[in-house]
Amino acid sequence: MTEEPRSGRRAASLLGLPGRLLVAAVAVLVLAGAAAAALLLLPRGMVQWERVERSTLEFLRSEEVMFLVTDRVVTRVDVVARDGSLLMGWQEGVLIGTVEFLCGVDLNKLTAGDVRREGDRLLVTVPEPEVLQVAVDTDSLSFFEKKSGLLAVKQYLARQDTRQELTARLEERAREFISEEGLLPERADLVERLNDLVAPLLASHLSVAVEFR
Repeated sequence: MTEEPRSGRRAASLLGLPGRLLVAAVAVLVLAGAAAAALLLLPRGMVQWERVERSTLEFLRSEEVMFLVTDRVVTRVDVVARDGSLLMGWQEGVLIGTVEFLCGVDLNKLTAGDVRREGDRLLVTVPEPEVLQVAVDTDSLSFFEKKSGLLAVKQYLARQDTRQELTARLEERAREFISEEGLLPERADLVERLNDLVAPLLASHLSVAVEFR
């Protein structure tokens, strides 16, 4: 049996621009409190760089910061399987379902090497965007199948479950689909968010300029 992936229908992120700005504003307030808790004890005068780097990593790995660099996308994905021949007959199965993706930057992957001092600035190298999580809505699955000839008899006797086979392939197909359709957020956009919303908070508590790259 061969699998033929077909294009699904893209659905935009559930948060529009006004909603994203509102959520970002709330997140900034939460971040301000988190930054104060994590970094308030840092010296305001002479900066202790080792301590600064360690505290920066801990802060960037917080859920509040991760939220700012994570996009939620919901789309429909389908998987098609075909098999058969002129002699045996034909079979085709199609499985369609709704898939939710969380895409963005995994800041847990940041290491000490990604946070470095350059003059009087602290530079943070941001990882590449990726698919962080895939969730298939099993209640949304629709399966269609048609069979003919001896192949239908063969599959019946073998108790071959095409739906189960396609369900097992759906997540893999979904990951391929999000790459093919360009649904991953642009790294430059995520870096801009961090520089606009997070860098000023860190800078105010570290008494040092912070830049994400």
